[in-house]
Amino acid sequence: YQHLRVIGFDDGERWLQMNEGLDSFQSLYRPNSVWSGGYYDLFSLAPIYAQYEVEPTAANPQEPLQVWILGFGAGSAVAPLQFGAPNHELKAVGVEIDPLVVELGEQWLPLSESAQAAVKVVAGADARRLLRSAPHDLDLILLDAYARQFEIPAHLATEEFFAEAYAHLRPGGVFVVNLGTTSAVDSDLGFVAKIRAGLAASFGDSQRMHRVPRRRNWVLFARKDMDFPALQDLGALLPSGLPLAVGAA
Repeated sequence: YQHLRVIGFDDGERWLQMNEGLDSFQSLYRPNSVWSGGYYDLFSLAPIYAQYEVEPTAANPQEPLQVWILGFGAGSAVAPLQFGAPNHELKAVGVEIDPLVVELGEQWLPLSESAQAAVKVVAGADARRLLRSAPHDLDLILLDAYARQFEIPAHLATEEFFAEAYAHLRPGGVFVVNLGTTSAVDSDLGFVAKIRAGLAASFGDSQRMHRVPRRRNWVLFARKDMDFPALQDLGALLPSGLPLAVGAA
């Protein structure tokens, strides 16, 4: 029911496309680079937000950062997440509903050795159903699942699902969702506003939006029971080497 293909370019870059048109991709691979230049790069902010003003025992550098990635694709989110948590080992579970996506990723968009060691991939499983077996002290839950390129599957965009995700996060944990839309954030009728309203039933006002430069994406962060750092304080928390576009977002 899906059309999958990998496109290669002369510079070594490769795109994994899933039902996409010519100008977009589901996963992206750049040899010898952490950064894709797309919305994945903003996922590096998630560990920074999750560790902000958390009790020292939870932020112990020896404690792995527990992450679930719902809509794993070829794993383009893993390297940015690792970069955003330089003092923590990443312990991730990646859920991908289509096993062939994982197979194509392993063959044509390979992860680095450190990224491969950080993630256990579960293929052929529905993200919401599998999340119910997750621990209830996760640091991060990242949602990047789409049907027909533009639509978040309905059962992953409901108030009830957001409540389930909330229950699996520890205090201060962060839920992240990639929103592929041109919808305006200031419209009460827009797609983004409705997603934020659904999240608010559990997370309240502890939400932050980042617009991805030059892309039709927003990355939405929601934090459990704790505030985000003020934007004017965020610069001091960022590790060196982040792309300029992440700061611009």
